[in-house]
Amino acid sequence: MNDNQMGFFRFSNYVYWLIILNILFVVANSILFAALITLIPTISNAILYYIAFIPTGPALAALFHSLRLAKEKDLSPVQVFWGAYKENYKDVLKVWLPIITVFFILLVDIQYFNQSPTLLNQILNGIFLVAIFMLVIFSIYALVITTHYKFRLRDIYRLSGFYLLTWIKRTTGNIAILFLTVV
Repeated sequence: MNDNQMGFFRFSNYVYWLIILNILFVVANSILFAALITLIPTISNAILYYIAFIPTGPALAALFHSLRLAKEKDLSPVQVFWGAYKENYKDVLKVWLPIITVFFILLVDIQYFNQSPTLLNQILNGIFLVAIFMLVIFSIYALVITTHYKFRLRDIYRLSGFYLLTWIKRTTGNIAILFLTVV
């Protein structure tokens, strides 16, 4: 094989991995997608959304783990994804459940303060929105650390907070991308 064929093989292998991993991610989050499609987005359905979001953490962690292995080895993406899902399930849930609990508390607070839109409530809503954006980036750091290393929960949160606050350019860029995606 010449270099052009090797480059094409590598590119097509990455595309194959990405397609398969996206399908597996959707399958692992089928409860969430069903909830997003069928439930009316009201605050009364928040607990159902919370329950539907529980499998998302292990699925994201398995996706992060699988994407790392896509570069290193020539393995089956299905086996890698489900193996990482099973292997990291408990550790990821220990990290993920407090994060989504805080996330939904912030969402309920935003909904509550939108009921009477005074100046103070609007300022608090802005603070809560910034906190949600930072929590999403914090959760990405925490899931990546949990997927690749075995630390205590406290150390995972400390490292995630450290990366959130010290990698200013990367964190700001991620928050900007997240903001542009939402808006």
